[in-house]
Formats: sequence, structure tokens, C-alpha cells
Amino acid sequence: MTSFKKRYPDFASVERHIRRAQAERSLAIATAIADGIVAVIRGIGRLTADKPVQRTRAAAAVAKVSVPRQAARI
Repeated sequence: MTSFKKRYPDFASVERHIRRAQAERSLAIATAIADGIVAVIRGIGRLTADKPVQRTRAAAAVAKVSVPRQAARI
């Protein structure tokens, strides 16, 4: 196996930058693939859901909070 410096002598001075760019590109591709898989799974989940999530006019999910009350002291 030949080294990077022997194969590309003109780029030997920027070898570290080239390797870093390749790693960043690989990371970006992996992130895009993972996001795509998550989107597909969510889409399938929405298609197979019994009923859609209730939302208000502002497109916020509805949540109800209950606060326990203390008994009146006599």
C-alpha cells in the first residue's frame, strides 16, 4: 500500500486538511442518511396511527395539567 505522500506529492502539505474534509463529508452523509431513516419511520408511524395528534390553532400540542388541592383545615 502506498502512502498519500507518494501517490499525491503535490498535496502532501495539505494531507491533514484533505483527510479532515473527507471525515466531515462522511459525517454529513451519515447524518443525512440517519435523518432520512428517522423521517421514514415517523411517516410510517403516522400512516398507521389510529388517530392524529390534537393540535390547537397555533399548531401546539395540547397538554392538560392537574394540580392537587389541599383539604380545608377547620
